[in-house]
Amino acid sequence: MAVYEKNPEEALRRIDSAEALGRLPDFRASLLRAQVYSFTVEQQRQDTAQQICQALLNHDSVRTQPAMLQRVLEVLTNASRMRYDDEQWLHWATRLAEVYRQQNNHTAALRTEAEVGLVLTHLGKEQEGHRRMDDAIRQLAGSKTFQGLDAAIIAMKRKINALSEAERYAEILPVAAQIQQRLDDYRLHAARYHGLASLSPTDEQWRDDYTDFYGAQATAFAADAYAHLGDTAAAHSHLRRA
Repeated sequence: MAVYEKNPEEALRRIDSAEALGRLPDFRASLLRAQVYSFTVEQQRQDTAQQICQALLNHDSVRTQPAMLQRVLEVLTNASRMRYDDEQWLHWATRLAEVYRQQNNHTAALRTEAEVGLVLTHLGKEQEGHRRMDDAIRQLAGSKTFQGLDAAIIAMKRKINALSEAERYAEILPVAAQIQQRLDDYRLHAARYHGLASLSPTDEQWRDDYTDFYGAQATAFAADAYAHLGDTAAAHSHLRRA
């Protein structure tokens, strides 16, 4: 998928070529094109991604294969998110969470439930939205897998986004601190999270990049919250560490 994001035109060319040579069934080629379009910021391509995927929902190979349905719903959810279409975002994210649960992928379902919670706050249902996000964060708190850690961080970022939009800045601080605590535990016990006896140098560099990236985000969230609360000293202190 990396080439799709970095060079969408090349990705589309490869998809067309593979389909013409018979290496890709038409519905898979359509799905891949929709994925490429969903990664862009162009409104027209986002619309095209949604149109392709809505048509694919009626394809036998999608309706009868949960894994394919999941991929289609992921694109629809992403395209709606990128277009800031809250009604559609809520619809597709809710369906996606259901499909994850049907496949017993409870970690992904909880991550998506947090996304549903964020959208609910956009639609004026703040109490229900925060309840969903809090429930997802609570259930992911004890996970000691990397997938669980990553889902928990994404869920907590959704929570922070909702709190920031509601100008509830004091409540952001403990959530940002919780992200840092989870990252600290991962730094100390990365092998356990990945189920490995040890990590290679490449793995260690990837772990450091991951923790540095999300750690800097959590620090920036806290700095912004302190700034809005009028604590400039704490804000500057966090900015120096971000």
